[in-house]
Parts: sequence; C-alpha cells; structure tokens
Amino acid sequence: MTHKEKDSSQNVKPPVQNKNGFEKEKIKAETAIGLTEQQIATLRNDFGEYSDKVFEIYRKERGKEPDFKEGKAGFWDFRTGYLDLYQYGIAWFGGDKPPKGFFDRQSIGSPEDYFAIKDDCGKMKEMISGLLSQGIFEIPDGHDANESDPSDYFIWLHKISKNDAFKENLEHAVCELLLHELDRDFAPLDTLPHMKKEEENLIWNEEWHMKQYGKPYTYNFSERDSLHDVTWRLGLDDPQSAEDKSFAAYVKAELGKTERPITLEEFLDRFAGSKEENRKAYETGEPAKRYKLIHYSETSEEFRSRLREYYIRHHATIRAVKEFSPQFYTLMGLLNIVSSCGGQENGLAEIYPMLKKKAEERFHKDSPLIDYPLSQRGLYSSILTALSWVQKGSEMREFWLDGIQNDASENRLFDHIHGLLMMYKTVEERQAEIPEILRRLSGRMRELDSERKQNTMLFPIEYNLLESLSYHIGRDCFEDRPFTYIDKEHATLYFLRSKARDGAKYSFEFDSFTQEGKSNASASFDLASNLFTGHAAAVEAARKYIDENGYEVSDKVKVAALEGTNKGKSMVDGSDLAGKYEGAIKLNSAYFAFRFDPETEELLLTSSIDRGLRVGGEDGWEARRLGEKEASERINEINKLTKKNINGAEEVSFMSLDSLAEKIRVKTASMGATELMFEPLHGLGDELNSNLSPAIAEVIKARLISLGDGMWTG
Repeated sequence: MTHKEKDSSQNVKPPVQNKNGFEKEKIKAETAIGLTEQQIATLRNDFGEYSDKVFEIYRKERGKEPDFKEGKAGFWDFRTGYLDLYQYGIAWFGGDKPPKGFFDRQSIGSPEDYFAIKDDCGKMKEMISGLLSQGIFEIPDGHDANESDPSDYFIWLHKISKNDAFKENLEHAVCELLLHELDRDFAPLDTLPHMKKEEENLIWNEEWHMKQYGKPYTYNFSERDSLHDVTWRLGLDDPQSAEDKSFAAYVKAELGKTERPITLEEFLDRFAGSKEENRKAYETGEPAKRYKLIHYSETSEEFRSRLREYYIRHHATIRAVKEFSPQFYTLMGLLNIVSSCGGQENGLAEIYPMLKKKAEERFHKDSPLIDYPLSQRGLYSSILTALSWVQKGSEMREFWLDGIQNDASENRLFDHIHGLLMMYKTVEERQAEIPEILRRLSGRMRELDSERKQNTMLFPIEYNLLESLSYHIGRDCFEDRPFTYIDKEHATLYFLRSKARDGAKYSFEFDSFTQEGKSNASASFDLASNLFTGHAAAVEAARKYIDENGYEVSDKVKVAALEGTNKGKSMVDGSDLAGKYEGAIKLNSAYFAFRFDPETEELLLTSSIDRGLRVGGEDGWEARRLGEKEASERINEINKLTKKNINGAEEVSFMSLDSLAEKIRVKTASMGATELMFEPLHGLGDELNSNLSPAIAEVIKARLISLGDGMWTG
C-alpha cells in the first residue's frame, strides 16, 4: 500500500477574537506552552468549533471560567469524557498515562503532538505504534483503578478534527500499520513453564485449608454454592476450547447430582438480616423455590481429581496469557481505531481485503482473550468487529450466517449478527434478515437460553444470553431501540412498535418475526380488571413490558413500584391511618412516600425519599419495592438530617402533586447536565401535576387495594 502524505495546512488565519474570548494579545508563548501564534491558529481552525462548545459546557456546568494552572485545566463531562482545556481556547483529549508519582498526572497526548504528526505519515505511524504497543494503561483512582486506552486518543483526533487531509493521513497510517501487524508471526501460548509453579501453589493452599478448616480446599467457591456461581468462579461459564466445553458439561453434570433446594439452616447462614425475619421469609416457601445449592463434599474422588487437574491447567494458562498478550497490543489498538472510525467511504476501507482474509482464515480464533490490567478482549472478535464496519456490499453474508450457526463461541454470536446487519444501510433491509438469523439460531436456542455473568470494572453483571442477543438485534434493526421480547418456545421475536393508554386500558402493537417472515401482533391490558387479551405471545410480551417498566400514567411518567398498608400508624407523621393507605411509590426513577384516601380519592406525596444518586435499578415490578422497613428508615434518616441542618435536608411531609413539582423544579434548576444525569428527580418537575392524580390513584386502587399487590403485612 503506498500513500503520499497530504498537506493538511489550510488557509489558516492568525487568531484574533474567538467565541471563548481569547484575544490575540492574550495569547503569549508562555501561556501556550511553547506554541506559536500560527500553530494556535491552526489548532483553532481544526479544533476550534468543538473547543468552543466544550468551553460553553464548562461554563454552564461550573458557573465560571476554567481555573488554569500553568495554562491548562482539567474537565470531565459525560458528553465529552475527560478533557484538558488550554488557556488559548483549545479543548484536547484528556486520557491518562500511568502517573510518574502519586499526584503526577500524565496525559496521553497534547496539542504539540498534532504538529509533529499531521503532515508526516512516518512520524504518525511511529507515534501510533509507540503508544499502542504499551497496551491499555491502569490508572490509579483513589482506592480503585480505571483503564485508559491510548487508541482512544487517535479515535478522538479522527472524530474531532475538521482537517480532512489530516484524517486521510491518519487512516492510511492505520492501514499500513495493520497490514504489517496482520502479516507478522506471533509467539504461541506456552503454559508448560507455569504448570509446576501452579501445582506447588495449589498444594500449599490445600494443606493450609485443611489445617485451618479441617476440610478440602474448594477452588475459589464455597462448599455449598449455586451451580451458576461455581461455573463462573471456575472460568467455565463461557468456555472457548472444545476441551473446556466438554469439561464444563462434566462439572455441571457431576455437581448437579448434589444440587438441591436451600435449607433453613443454609438460608439463615448465607443471608444478612435478623434471624427472625429470615426465618419468616423462609417459611413462605419462596427461598427454597428460588435458591439451589451444590454440596461439594458429596462429589466423587474421580471428580475432585479431574477438577484439580483442570484448576492447575487453568491457572497456568492465566499466567501464560499475561506473557502472551503484549505482542498483540498494537494490533488490538489498531483494530479498535478501525471499529470506531471505519466506514465503507473513508480510507480505512483499504484494509477490508486483509481483514476479510484473516476473518475467513479464522486468524487466532482459538487464542485466549488478550489480557489487560482490568479487562480482557478477544482478538478474533476484534477482527470481526473491525471487518463489520469496512465491509463492502453483501459478499460477506454467508460468512456471517455461518458464524451465527456454527461459531463455538457464544459471545462471538454478537459479532456475527452485527456484521450481517451492518452490510445494509437501512433498517428495512436489516429487518429482512431477522428470519434468516432465527433459522440459523434454531438449533442453538436451548443452549443460548442460559444465564451468564460478565465481569466489569465495577461489579459482575448477570444476563440471559438469548435475551441479550434479541436486544442487540432490535438495536441494530430499529432506529429507536424498541422493547424486545423473545418467545423461546416458538422462536419468535417481538419488537414493540407502538403503545397507547386510554384511562385504565393499555394497548400494545408489536412487529413479530419468525423463520417464515414478519407479521403484526397486538395485546391489551385492563388495569381495573387485571386482564390481558390478545395474541398469546404478545400478551406475554406486554406483561413483561409492564413488569420491567411499570404502569404509565402519562407519556413521560410511570408508576415503577408501589407498596403500602392501611393499618397502624403513619411512618411520616405518626397519625392513625384510619383506613387511608400509605406507603412508598416510585415514579420514574424517584421514590416518594404517598398517602391515599379511598373515600375522597385525595392523593398526597412527600418529597423524594431516595438515597444519593441514581445508579441503575431493578428490572422487575416486585424487585423495585423498598419494603416497609427500608421506606421507614429512609424517612427517619432524612428527618434526622433535617434536625441537624445537613445538606439542606427538608423534613418529610405530605403535599399535593403541584407543590411537589414546584419543589422539584427549584431543586433541579441549578443542576448541570452531568449532575442531572444521575438525579432521580430529573424531568419530573416539568411532568408532575394534579392532573395526574386520578391516573396514579387508578394504579393504587387496582394494584394495592383490589389485588393486595405490594400490601405490607408487618
């Protein structure tokens, strides 16, 4: 591949006044950290429009000008990520390198880089390969750590720069480096040197565990644990090799023989809370239905011996992968750039023939995941993702379909499905492929309908693989990412096309897809009678939608959780309830206490009883409930803070929806966009009003009063 560097110099005017108010006489060499006025003008020309928007966001979020130290200030916003702001009016990528000292932050890049590489393809390649070869950086963050990917720097430069010639130079540099990386030899994985060390470590653990506890070592899981957690802790939840797949099936079969419902003793031992409350919970019968535990002590000697051999081999592989991975860092970074910036119309499409060749050769398909400080990424998966963005026409169609049907890695199914759908520009063309996707998946539905656990930098996430695949199909085939439901028995996908509410009646229209094609299905729900009607599977889809989202009382407000009682005294003011209902209600993302009088139908709410920021929530109608104890504790905590005058806390008291909406508007008016993103009350101030009281009251009467759904029994 040959490429003549394009001159990225444009008709650059010297800096005068710009939107950030940086006048020409204010731009001095010392504040520009060595840049000339002409260089600053070039930066303003290529990055000025973006920088002006960032500085505007900064002023709105912080209410002041940046506090520059040595000509630079840091800034994070969820819309921009971390940026460095320079005194001469430029916002620049703010990703970090590992610090030299505890407080010595190092940026991955700076504006000076731009002038070193923008017109010199050789220096550009040198800089790209130099940074990417270091892999993803681990950046200390207090007691925790984050990852910083240097490939994101070049992605940022490509997306933000307005200089087309520079972008073309960057695209060609990436392609030439990729050609080299994909054509070189890599050392194979070698576990042998680590086997003896791992066996020695295991012997020490076994001896210490027997001496300390008087029972055999159980390889990172408890003697009585769930089968799902055991396979995850052993690294067998998504085995890649045929050998590991076979062993995973053996482990599940052998441990499954010892699996049985949790006993009262086990339940009391494993779950927090008072013994009395947990004993009552167990007597309901729900824990025994929900939780099953394996019993390792009942397994055979043959099983324990084979598990021991696997454990040694598995941990030797982990050590070997740490030595194996760095040789791929440059390649992985380049593939990430193509995945983020690639397109059929730009220069990165030049790499398509080589990526196609490597994908068809199954290049490193069976290699282990590439290891980084806090995460792992698949090499072959990265090739497939990059290929999906630069492929031309539909010549890869059969390749993608074959992968959907036959790729042994269940997680790579996402890559194959995405690759197939990205061949097309319109959602209509993509939807036309859904029946064929279902045909190719038909023989795998049962194995895919299983729970998975994925490690993240914060916490493990549990998900159903088949449902997750369905969601991704909907995301790529529809413009608005619709609610998705899969009828697993009949292998039919349902995507919510429209919904409507008429008083207490809800109607749903779905696009449904089978192996034969597309059709329509509908369902309705009457809140007052608690009856669903319509096509059987569409009814289940509508039921799941309501369970996940709650009961909509307007286009933008929904009752997401509801619970309470009409007995005893008020948890808010201590008065006798005397037939009135009181409890906790969740509207959208925020929790409130409510009081409802069924005779007058008066509905009152308190201010929010949330704890801290919005960080996500449970999916199920029942799972979102707080419980009587938690709701009462929240109210008591807020009232204690009020008495101590901490954080502007206000005593919990009842008020009308109109008064509540006004309080929310006042509270959120001064919040910036980033703060609002995590604020449970966000948006409710403009949507709540007394006109919604009848609709909310309908939900309370139908669910809590008529059905006893969420009724407190304490």
